[in-house]
Amino acid sequence: RDGRPSRGTEEIHGRGKTPFGLEGVMRSGTKAPGRKVLSRRCAAVFLFLPFFLFSASEPESSSEARFEAFLKLPSARIDLYRAALLLVGEGGDAHVEENLAYLDRLAASVFERTRPQDPETYLRDAVDVVFGREGFKRLDPPYNLSDLYFYKVLETRRGPDLALVLVLRAALRNVAFPVLVTREADDYFLYSGPPGGRYRVKISTGELEIAPGTVVDGSGAVSVGTSDEIKARGLLGRYALLLGRSARREGKTEEAVRFLRWSWHLAPHRAELYSELGFIALGKWRLARADRCFLRAQRLNASLLDALTGRAEVFVRRGQLGGAWAELQKVFALDHGNFAALMVQGEIFLAQQEYRAALDQFLRLTRRKPESAEAWADLALAYLGSGDRAGAERCIETALKLEPCCAVAHCGRGRLLHKSEPELALSAYRKALECNPRYAPAYYWRGTFYQSRNLAEAAIKDYRAFLDIVPDHPWAEEINRRIELLRVDLGSKPEGGL
Repeated sequence: RDGRPSRGTEEIHGRGKTPFGLEGVMRSGTKAPGRKVLSRRCAAVFLFLPFFLFSASEPESSSEARFEAFLKLPSARIDLYRAALLLVGEGGDAHVEENLAYLDRLAASVFERTRPQDPETYLRDAVDVVFGREGFKRLDPPYNLSDLYFYKVLETRRGPDLALVLVLRAALRNVAFPVLVTREADDYFLYSGPPGGRYRVKISTGELEIAPGTVVDGSGAVSVGTSDEIKARGLLGRYALLLGRSARREGKTEEAVRFLRWSWHLAPHRAELYSELGFIALGKWRLARADRCFLRAQRLNASLLDALTGRAEVFVRRGQLGGAWAELQKVFALDHGNFAALMVQGEIFLAQQEYRAALDQFLRLTRRKPESAEAWADLALAYLGSGDRAGAERCIETALKLEPCCAVAHCGRGRLLHKSEPELALSAYRKALECNPRYAPAYYWRGTFYQSRNLAEAAIKDYRAFLDIVPDHPWAEEINRRIELLRVDLGSKPEGGL
């Protein structure tokens, strides 16, 4: 506006010579924001002052504790970018101020490049600064947890759509028009504009367009045909959910629980949140808790595939195959190739002793996703049921190379060596329970192992452990009968059950 050349994205983002690519940013000067912007900043200082005074009055604490302080604030008072950096704990805390300075530089650069009264140009310049040649790039799934941390996104300039929303929102913090974020179908959009016209940026592509459904009434007010705005708490809640999902899939259960707990505090009405909590409970064989979580997710979103598939898995583990089939039919009606649902279908074939069908199913699934240890372990059980011991051993070896602590594979090895090498079989069952202390099949098969060797007390203990985990399983009556017989062998009176 004053005749000076605008800075390019190389100068804004730097060349990555310092941590977080700040060299070019920290060296370059920026034009001071206008009076209106300074007024808004002063207002922001007073708005956030109570929180910072509260923080300063306490001794230095962990970033986790300081992040939890954000949970007590209403959305309008959350310092969104600081909270996003603190969300991951100590890793993000070390460079919070540097990264906040970097986001300030982005905002100042956008402000000085264009005319604030022109929202289209403003948004276009913001997109150019954030997503230009040296700017941020979209990171496609599947994600690694470490790549999702906000400070890592700023360091590498690569991130998922949700992180790019935060970056673009930071770049537009000085804009005079309202800025709001929505999610429609599978895409995030950032909207801005004055009365009489509203523009949006599609985050996944960086495309600028007139918002569909924009209507201007006689008073000049604007309504936009989109879903509701996602405010600061909602954005942080979704970000915590994204981190929790990635942590859970990488087997980092404690981290997953921490992120999901924060997500619940920030945005408790997300169906995906309860689905993720259900999968964590399912991994621990807490079947009643898992079922409650999946049911809650279904009430919030009846067509959520993860919730339907998770509940089908609960039914399989309880031996209620009819219920499992009913849930799978809902999944296949929406996505007939869903990998997780096909895995559950294969487990039903195993439970029904349809080993030929199970073999065909898991052979296809291991070809489709060869990195899935669970698929190889289930294929081993199909080979074992078919009498192909060599095939079972090969698949168990593959599963354990992919995931050394795979309870299904260790238990399968125990069954494979049950008669031929009893000591190795017992060791395999022990390893399965070290991997998952509530893995019910390991208790059942080790109980049969002990019973076959007349170790009544040990067999009773394992059978009871199985029934504690799945008390309503169809095998419960037979197991109770075995316990009574074993108690008779020990000279005790039958209990008539547990």
